[in-house]
Amino acid sequence: MINEMKNNVMDFIPEDGFYKIQIDRRDDLTPQERIKLIRRGNELFNQGNYELAHRLFLTLHYSDGIIRLGDHYYKEGNALKALEMYKLAPDQGRIDQMIRQMLPIIHQWINE
Repeated sequence: MINEMKNNVMDFIPEDGFYKIQIDRRDDLTPQERIKLIRRGNELFNQGNYELAHRLFLTLHYSDGIIRLGDHYYKEGNALKALEMYKLAPDQGRIDQMIRQMLPIIHQWINE
């Protein structure tokens, strides 16, 4: 059972490993332009176009949208992508919750 869980988790790790993403804030936008782009990102998200919404939310560093993306990825079963979004938002509450959920699995792996 535990080996099966290890294999399932390993399927989600990118082939080229992990990398750090840095978000550069967009200070060249007026508040009105930023609001317009955030609204567009929300429309895309609600339409299911998560990739474009993802790009907009990260470019704008729109924390609420990034957290919603994390929730979406988590519901899809992509915990690593969700954790990445929560780190970028940042949302320490959700990060702590995911860590608490992962600890028993890691504990089992170590004690095998």
